[in-house]
Amino acid sequence: MWSRWWACPWSTGGEVQGALNVYARERPVDERGLRMLLLLVGQAAIALGNARLFSSSSVLAAGLAQALESRGVIERAKGILMAEQDCDADAAFDLLRRASQRENVKLHLVAARIAERAGRPSPGDPEP
Repeated sequence: MWSRWWACPWSTGGEVQGALNVYARERPVDERGLRMLLLLVGQAAIALGNARLFSSSSVLAAGLAQALESRGVIERAKGILMAEQDCDADAAFDLLRRASQRENVKLHLVAARIAERAGRPSPGDPEP
């Protein structure tokens, strides 16, 4: 049976993230032991805070990379539509948006299909 226990909260950025619980069986933890416990909690808070920051940064970076890739395809498809439909950039984007809604497909996928279609030679086109 545990005779003594301590719960030391750990926080990052002024927000409590969790707690480290310590149990002592035979004798209470002395002042030196409590100081060591507080140092341990401080180091754990830093490590866990850094891990959380790294994780959220990785997710954000992946999302930004995907957005940049999608934007390039969308801009290419807009250019193709502007040439084919003799329209401006806003009208071309509107065509993409409406096709995306009509087909219930993400806009960047509609744009990728248009870009892919434009990249293939049409039957009867001369070979380069």
